[in-house]
Amino acid sequence: MENITEISYETIRKLILESEWGRAVRQEELFGFLFNEVYEFIDGCNRKDVDNMLEEASDVLMILLYIVIKNVDNQQNNQIEELLYRVNRKLQTRYSVFFEGNEDGEVEEKHWMKTKYMEKEILEYLYCPNPDCSDYAVPGRGNMMIEGKSVICRTCGHAGKYSGHNTLLYSVKYRRRLLNTANENYAGYLKGTLSYADDYFNGHRDDYLKIMRYWISGRTAGFALRNYFVSRHNTSDKTFDEFLLYPLRNFLKNMLGNQEMKLSRSVMEINDLMLKCVNRNYSSMKNRFCKGKSEEWEKTWIGYMGYLVKSMVVPVEYVTDDQLSTGYLNCQDTPLNMYNLYAVLDRGKKVSIFFAQFSTDNKENGGILKADLSECRKNTQVGRALLSVILKFNLQHISKMRCILSNVWKTADFSELSAFLRDILPATANIECE
Repeated sequence: MENITEISYETIRKLILESEWGRAVRQEELFGFLFNEVYEFIDGCNRKDVDNMLEEASDVLMILLYIVIKNVDNQQNNQIEELLYRVNRKLQTRYSVFFEGNEDGEVEEKHWMKTKYMEKEILEYLYCPNPDCSDYAVPGRGNMMIEGKSVICRTCGHAGKYSGHNTLLYSVKYRRRLLNTANENYAGYLKGTLSYADDYFNGHRDDYLKIMRYWISGRTAGFALRNYFVSRHNTSDKTFDEFLLYPLRNFLKNMLGNQEMKLSRSVMEINDLMLKCVNRNYSSMKNRFCKGKSEEWEKTWIGYMGYLVKSMVVPVEYVTDDQLSTGYLNCQDTPLNMYNLYAVLDRGKKVSIFFAQFSTDNKENGGILKADLSECRKNTQVGRALLSVILKFNLQHISKMRCILSNVWKTADFSELSAFLRDILPATANIECE
């Protein structure tokens, strides 16, 4: 038989994707055809009509391929071979005890149940964290396997322990339910009903927040999560991002216009989520939220960031030259013509997390704000301390202020930090690092 799988695949693919009938037929209609053919196949089996049984089985297979190819159009992969590959993999894994010669039915059943659990609850969510691999951050494609305590990529051979570095939603107990709920709402959203995104946000808030935290948590994890949904619906990355951001935009816009919302639990949860965003991938999240350069959503974003940081302002106090000379804050001597300021993290213990100096310069309505970041480790810590100083001493009225940052922590991304500070400190003309 001359490469029958290739010939059949190309023929079915051409029919379902290029013919007028194939393009017009809806998936629900194909489901109906499939059910009818299954019943006819069962009838042929019951009547022991071998020829009819084989005929109906071929119809069942043909319609299955219609549905698969219509939903997963990938010209590089023969879907018939893909299905056979998956069948063979299950035979070799779930029934490996039998093929190894063990005929103990109880042992075989326990092995089958354990293997099925691994496939459904673990292997489906594994992905390769190696950026040089062609299956990088692609979960649930059968490219990963578990050998002992190691997770190994079949494609590139990358090996590592089963952990949050290679497993989707590693620490979430009800992972399958959480992802299925998101997937159901995403499917509704894709049909053009935007309310599915709002329903997901309002009706499954805890699930939404877990998905969002993971989405913004890290490069590989975010890619893997996006791929999980995109690959199931053959959509673009941008479409999935819009599904998550659509209700968030509406919520933040309504929150800024409704003072009563600001003390609610929902607002506190969203604030916590956005703090993580500020400290991890600020520019990327802002660009997605603002749809590139949308003035409307950029205004909402900057307004919300201002509100968020203002809600975290800390006490700020003067430091006298005597205190400096006695090592009160363990700081170097400071010129007398400067204001010496520090922000207090804990009111009781008066722990300094931030030390700043402010002086006027020669420019009209200008000034220089120098900040020592040696005790800061996050963008939000810098933002709230700087804004606290500016609001305490009305420095927001200075239109040409330079902000000079020193002792920036080693892991800081200065471009991300400065982008964040420019949004919450509109009076700042320049942000420099020394």
